[in-house]
Amino acid sequence: MTTQNVNGYEEAYRKDDPYFEHPNDDTANRINQMLKYIRKGWSRLRIIDKFSKEWGMTAKHAYRYYHDAILLIKKNWDKDAEDIKNIQLERIEQILADCLQDTDRKTALSAIDMINRLASLYVDKKEVKAEISDWKFDYAN
Repeated sequence: MTTQNVNGYEEAYRKDDPYFEHPNDDTANRINQMLKYIRKGWSRLRIIDKFSKEWGMTAKHAYRYYHDAILLIKKNWDKDAEDIKNIQLERIEQILADCLQDTDRKTALSAIDMINRLASLYVDKKEVKAEISDWKFDYAN
């Protein structure tokens, strides 16, 4: 287990476990709860609103827990990124299925495009502007 001082208190991390351990069990529990909702793909505002009400604290105070959860995700990004990507793919695939059932082809095509981007099957086109006079040709003699 490694420790590091972040935001004025000691944080401990297990190398094999992305979840947070903290000397204060209540703090660790709150950060872990936020991590679960971040992994589900909830927005920052929605998470902070939910937990500030649930825990009876200001949004600013709840944001501090959210910030610590984000720091932990950044630390464990390689492991968490694949989970988050899979969650988003499942959501978009469900939207695609609904659109195909409702024959909403325009939204279905957008969903397919998003799936391809998340799966790294699509590369954005880049426009290259160049004047032909700028090109240099070397002809073999």
